[in-house]
Amino acid sequence: MITVSDAVHNFIDGLAIGASFTLSLLTGFSTSIAIFCEEFPHELGDFVMLLNSGMSVGQAACFNLLSAMCCYLGLALGILLGSSFAPNAIFAIAGGMFLYISLADMVRHIITLCPICFLMHYIGIIHILNYYSLCVHTTSWRHQISREDPICHHLA
Repeated sequence: MITVSDAVHNFIDGLAIGASFTLSLLTGFSTSIAIFCEEFPHELGDFVMLLNSGMSVGQAACFNLLSAMCCYLGLALGILLGSSFAPNAIFAIAGGMFLYISLADMVRHIITLCPICFLMHYIGIIHILNYYSLCVHTTSWRHQISREDPICHHLA
């Protein structure tokens, strides 16, 4: 179960990396670095969980490597889909996966450990979504904001 879910996770990471490289090299490298920083401790944790489940070091390394290789399949598909379609759909899938992990999987553990931490986590996510919504609306209405307006001149 750990290996299959990690393989799907790595595949979607590869999709995001491939789609970001179709936008620009800088976007691709920054996405790759961000995913590497997230994946390194994740893969170490999966390796330890496989060891604790009774696998030998070689078996755990082999299963972890196989699930990590799914990233290359996602990378190839992300480059193909990102260059022929709009890569925003791929980013939406990857972002939805991360939100699902944050909201559905981790929240259940946070509630049992610390109800106050759950409340802080929930409020933080609401603020992030509100900030994102504000940024999207500001950029879509940017042509309507007057540069002479003393309140909104820094948004234009």
